[in-house]
Amino acid sequence: MKTKWKEYANYLEKQIEFNSQEELAEYILAIAKQSDKVEHHCDMEVSKAFKLKLRLKTHDKQNAITKKDWDLAEWIDNLD
Repeated sequence: MKTKWKEYANYLEKQIEFNSQEELAEYILAIAKQSDKVEHHCDMEVSKAFKLKLRLKTHDKQNAITKKDWDLAEWIDNLD
């Protein structure tokens, strides 16, 4: 499941494909719990039941990439 983050002008993006919807749901729940804890949330888009697209940017910093984004990206990487 290891995938790299792609860096765009104002956001980080990672796409992951799972083997089951249950695996996908557990992954999303883990991210949601950590996001609430650190008060920084990513945009999540599910498609075709098993694919997840994550986007990180700091909305209150004019949608720029900040240390908060890199920190959460690193935390998410450790889930893989």
